[in-house]
Amino acid sequence: MRIKLTTESVKALAPGAARYDAWDSELSGFVCRVTPEGTRTFAVVYRDPAGRRKRLTLGKFGAVTVDRARKAAEVELARVRLGEDPQQEKRAKRTEAPAPTLREFLEGAYKLPGGKAGLAYAEWLATHRKSGAKTASDLRSIFAAYLDKPLDVWTPWLAEKWRSERMRKPSARTGRPIAAETVNRDLAPLRAALAKAVEWGVLKAHPLAGVKKVKETGGHRVRYLSDAEESALRAALDDRAAEKLTRRASANRWRAARGREGKPAEVPDPLRAMVLLTLNSGLRRGELYALEWGDLELAGRNPSLHVRAAAAKGQKPRDIPLNPEAIAVLKEWQKETGAAAGLVFPGKEGEPLTNHDTAWDRLRKRAKLRAFRWHDLRHSFASKLVQSGVGLEVVRELLGHADFSQTLVYAHLRPDAKREAVRRLAPPPTAAEPPADTRPGRR
Repeated sequence: MRIKLTTESVKALAPGAARYDAWDSELSGFVCRVTPEGTRTFAVVYRDPAGRRKRLTLGKFGAVTVDRARKAAEVELARVRLGEDPQQEKRAKRTEAPAPTLREFLEGAYKLPGGKAGLAYAEWLATHRKSGAKTASDLRSIFAAYLDKPLDVWTPWLAEKWRSERMRKPSARTGRPIAAETVNRDLAPLRAALAKAVEWGVLKAHPLAGVKKVKETGGHRVRYLSDAEESALRAALDDRAAEKLTRRASANRWRAARGREGKPAEVPDPLRAMVLLTLNSGLRRGELYALEWGDLELAGRNPSLHVRAAAAKGQKPRDIPLNPEAIAVLKEWQKETGAAAGLVFPGKEGEPLTNHDTAWDRLRKRAKLRAFRWHDLRHSFASKLVQSGVGLEVVRELLGHADFSQTLVYAHLRPDAKREAVRRLAPPPTAAEPPADTRPGRR
């Protein structure tokens, strides 16, 4: 049977009493095998340098798309034309010493060629990358199912399978399908780890070198607070504060009844200050965590917030003017904590925060905000600026965007921009009546 293998035609292949092959009519050697159980598997059929007929499996339909399988077939068939035997190389690879697992590579629990002790990739990240600890943590969480599998288990087919499954599975936090942009971003740390494994001699070649990014059709998602949503968020903050006061008062009554010393009635709430400051400054999460009291100028004629290069994305420092609400929030927070130096929002033991996801998720649910991330507070800051007529170049400076294209995602938020631009055009001069003819005899 010979047909052009497409998504529709492969789906239409009906199982028979015995397995059979459907050959692609355009790419010789590209085939889809259909079993009586209905399993459809892509492969390439070729002859090795000795003339022996061989089959190399590419992956099952569903786990890999027809287009991906076709591209993989083109690569393997091109190798055959160069005199290589893909199947023999695959078998030879199995006989080599096993590559370390991802967990072993991260921890350094393996041997380098020559018997030397392996290098710990997690330690290297912490030393050479500003967000190295987070990157190592992401590798452990995102690729948890592959931590104990060898690094060379990765193939373009497995990467495609992983991406397909991840994009079909809704996010646990938002309930939305995971966007292509997120999947591309999540795969990047693994690609970097595999590249480092090649550099250190752990792998002979990068197994995902030819894997391209998933097409990002949706662009950057701009989700920002509507007026009603912002009101709901602020009300949720007030409810949270009132609830804390109620619990503290109840606890103090319990202590007083037992002759114990009570705690201060006021309960400082860092989340409130963090939310309101982000809404009024557009700080990134990491910039918020790294903010120190020495970075703030709350008095004088030009109150401002300084984002240090070490904390800024792209190592580019910037200054953000503070509006009255931001100033009031910071002064109130300083009064509540009594702090004058160090981190503005430290952890329980004074260490830098790494996340506040639990508190934020509870607040978001209290405010009934659906599909809303912490980063969307930054979008809300930018969106308000654009909608109030602030130019995109100014917005870019305030947000600290390295590339202007990042700022352009907000351009559509000014529906009146085109109309206003046209209105500014000077009208053409009004056509005057022709001058009267004053020659003698003329009226």
